[in-house]
Amino acid sequence: MSRAYPPDFCTAATMAYMLDLAESTFNAYVANGHIPPATPVGKKRLWNRMKVLEALDASQNQGRDGPAAEDIRRGFNAKSKTGPKINSGQSEPA
Repeated sequence: MSRAYPPDFCTAATMAYMLDLAESTFNAYVANGHIPPATPVGKKRLWNRMKVLEALDASQNQGRDGPAAEDIRRGFNAKSKTGPKINSGQSEPA
C-alpha cells in the first residue's frame, strides 16, 4: 500500500530525506542534541517525526546555534507534498 503522507515514526534515512539533509548531517544533529534521539522499536531505531519537528522549532525559538529550523521545515513540507509516495511494505489489494 502506498500513501502520500509520511509515517509517524521514521528511520534516519527517511527523516534525512524529509528534512532535505544528508543522512550524515541528520545523524550529526542527533549527536549534538539538536534533534532528539531515536526510539528503539524492535531492532530498529526510529524517530518520532513530530518530536523532531518540535525540537527544530524549539531550537529556533530559543536562539540555539543549531540547524536552520525554518529552512529544514520548508524542505520537509515541500517533500511531504510533492515527494514520492512512501510504501508501507504491504501489498495493494487486487
